[in-house]
Amino acid sequence: MLAALDGAGSPALSQPARRITTQNRPARRDPRRDVLSDPGLAVARPSLLLTRPARIFYLVVAAWLMGLADLAITMTYLTSVGMYEGNPVARYVIGLGSPAIVVAFKLGTMLVTSWIVLAQRRRWQAEMVAWVSVVVLGMLTAHWLNYIAYAEAKQDVLSTVALDPSFAAGSWVSLR
Repeated sequence: MLAALDGAGSPALSQPARRITTQNRPARRDPRRDVLSDPGLAVARPSLLLTRPARIFYLVVAAWLMGLADLAITMTYLTSVGMYEGNPVARYVIGLGSPAIVVAFKLGTMLVTSWIVLAQRRRWQAEMVAWVSVVVLGMLTAHWLNYIAYAEAKQDVLSTVALDPSFAAGSWVSLR
């Protein structure tokens, strides 16, 4: 019987040696799994809020909120006293004379850019575009706050320019 166990005919010895590969290697213990599965510990599971697609989604929402605020303030100034517009494309669209066209242009550009960024939301480049958009729109919001403060302090200057837009060197626009 001992010879049968040690002999060449033994099932244990007749099988070729198993090569250790990634498929048959015992699973390593993930130290985070033990910590994260204990509900009593203060460490929380990585949230879906921290994934790139979620960050991009929230950045796009922030960009939309700032973009809509920009549109509301722009339309308020355009339909009342007027305003200085430094962007030649926006000046052209405003020059068409229709509030509906201005709103459609703004919402259309926001929709197209948001769609492109969200369609590419798994790529790092899309996240960079989203961050740059939020930073630029944040700067635009700060600019609006300064413009509003200036408009309140210099109502006489803005009234003069509104009456004679030639003082603004062709950059004054309104939808009155």
